[in-house]
This record gives sequence, structure tokens and C-alpha cells, in this order.
Amino acid sequence: MKVLGILLTSCTLLSATPSEDLVEITKDHTQFAFSLYQHTNPLEQNFLFSPYSVASCLSMIYLGARGDTQSQMEKVLHLEIDQKNVAKTTSLLIDSLSPKSGEKNTYKLLNANSLWVDQGVFLLTDFRFAIDKQFKASINKVNFTKPPEALSTINSWVNDQTQHKIPQILSSNDISELTRLVLINAIYFEGRWRFPFDPAKTQDWPFHPTPDTSIPTKMMQQIKTVPYYENELVQIAALPFEGKSSAEGELAFLVILPKSAENFEMMQGELVNEFTNWVSSLNPTKIDLKIPKFVQNTRLDLNQVLQEMGMEDAFDSEANFTGIDGMRDLFLNKVIHQAYFSIDELGVVATAATAASMNLTSAPTKEPPLSFYADHPFLYFIIDLKSQELLFMGNMAQPGSH
Repeated sequence: MKVLGILLTSCTLLSATPSEDLVEITKDHTQFAFSLYQHTNPLEQNFLFSPYSVASCLSMIYLGARGDTQSQMEKVLHLEIDQKNVAKTTSLLIDSLSPKSGEKNTYKLLNANSLWVDQGVFLLTDFRFAIDKQFKASINKVNFTKPPEALSTINSWVNDQTQHKIPQILSSNDISELTRLVLINAIYFEGRWRFPFDPAKTQDWPFHPTPDTSIPTKMMQQIKTVPYYENELVQIAALPFEGKSSAEGELAFLVILPKSAENFEMMQGELVNEFTNWVSSLNPTKIDLKIPKFVQNTRLDLNQVLQEMGMEDAFDSEANFTGIDGMRDLFLNKVIHQAYFSIDELGVVATAATAASMNLTSAPTKEPPLSFYADHPFLYFIIDLKSQELLFMGNMAQPGSH
């Protein structure tokens, strides 16, 4: 059989529309994000990925899946919407993520899909239309019988789309003369804090990877009124970025901090059932915030994880992707994901998502601020607070370690 490659890169949001499918696909993406995260089980190490990027790229290939391959992918991706509506809904999603036009101070979000096709492959009209017009992917001919040249061409495209943060997603082991298709989603997000940190206040502070250990870490500090929620298990704070999405969404860096390091695993167990309620419960609150500066760069080979999650047939001779070229001669060879994330006093650069809008200036200023010290392992997200679409998800176990 011929080889089909999927490559995902995220360098680092989203909002709802009246479309029921758009609301549903956001929910599906969240369920997939937590499922993928749990299957990687990164309890004691730093971890980063873009659920949006992985789901978008797999959704492109899902359009061509049929039979058992299709049903397995639906289960793994937690897709509840009809296959014929996936591309159209994704197009709405892409549009809703874009910054609102006319605003001077806003975030930068570049979302690019591409399909790299061997010269001998004929794409079915419906598949080509969905990839081109709805996923807004560029379709490019490449000669996979010359792997080094194909490798250079694709890596160059990814490097450009991620603002040179991911110069090489593919290695010589990832494609061969048998490769026929490569699908890529690349995301680049750059956002400035609505309330920047003062670099003069950044100082060393002990970070506790475990209750019994500590390492000095550069911690940013400020006292501000931001969306906040807490219960007996966690504290949650959202740091908004400048600008609004075209659907009036508010993009933010969301931190979920267990109240003690021992509760990190328990917190993860609550995510699937409680995440939506937690985010919906955010309210403007004055907090004394300490959060580490850090950079993460993660490369993931997702083949084994996706097969363990139930996407088995896609990777072997049982694969049925007849919706792509009309022939049962394609299977998945590689699913690779790479993500880059950097956070400092000015904001976030990332490459590889509720309620009514909040008035962040209306909270009382006389009450003492609540302490929110991210000095032990925590989860973080780039999210649209309106729709709760997740663009990035990470686990910070130890700052300074990529």
C-alpha cells in the first residue's frame, strides 16, 4: 500500500456562532484534547500540544475515511457531527478565530493548512473541494520519489508558517518513495497581555516540582483583577490578551493550579467532567499573581497513542481512505505534532477555547487580593473564554526544562 503522512505543527483561539455544529465541534475538540492528554500521561514532565492543530489535521484525513476506518476515527476524535458537515463547520471555526477587523492592538493568529500530493495521485473532486475551499488548504504537487527534495520543500513551508519557530518538522525517516500524501496544519499565535507584567518585578522564586524539592525560577508578578475561580481542589486564573475575535471572543492564557502539588493527579481526573463548569464560573477577582517565565518545545510521534486510543485500521493494510482517491491503497504512516510556546512579561508566542463579557475594572479595590502562586506543577491553556475552544494545552512540571 501507499503511504499517507500527516504532520502537525503548532507554534500557538475561537468563539461560538449560532451554528449547533460549531458549538458541538468545540465540545468534541475538548473531549479529544483531554483524551489525548490522558493517554500520553505526562504527570512528571513538561508537555505541550495544540488540540486544535491535531484535531484539524486529523479531520482533513477523516473526510476521506470510510467503513471501520471512519468509525474508529469518529470515536477517537469524539466527533458527534455528520462527516459531510465537518469541513463546513471547520471553515466557520477558522473564521471565528480570526482577530476582529479594525482593531489596532490585537493578537496575531496565523492558521494554515496544506496538502502535499505526489504527482501520480488523483484526488476525488469532493475531497479536493473540501480541502481547498472549506479547510482553506493549499494543495501542492511534490515528487516523493525524491524524498530529500520533498523534505526540504515541506519543511521550508512549515518554517515560514510558524515564523521560523519550527524550522524542521519532518526528518528523513518520516517520508519515503512510498509516500503519496502529506497533510499539515500549522498554527502561530502571538498575543500581548492586556495587563503586561513589569519586568523589574520579575525575580527568583522557588518552584516545587515535588513537595520535597525546589528550584529557583524567574517568576513574573503583578496584582490585577482578572477572571478567577477556585474550589477545594484548584485555583483558576485567566490572563486576557489584547483584542477580540471576529465572533467577539476573548482569548486568554488560562492556568489551572492545584491547591497543593499532591493534588495534581486528582485535578487531572476531574478535568473531563468539570472543565466547562470551572471556566463558566470565572468571575473578575483581584489576585496577587506569580507565574513563571518559560519556553517549551515539544515534538510528538502520535502513531502509537492514536492506535491505543482506537484508531487502529488507519495505520495498516485494513485502512479505508477511498474517499481520497477512490482506491483502497492508502494508509497512515506518520502523525507528527510539534509545538512551541514562550511566555514572558509582554505576552505569549505559541506555534504548532463562555459567558457574557466581563468588566475587569469593576471589582472592589479595597479588599486584599487573593494569592495565586504558580510555584508547583500546573496545567495551562490558550482558550477562547466565550466558546471554550482550546488552541493550546500544556503541563508545566518544571520550568527551565523543555
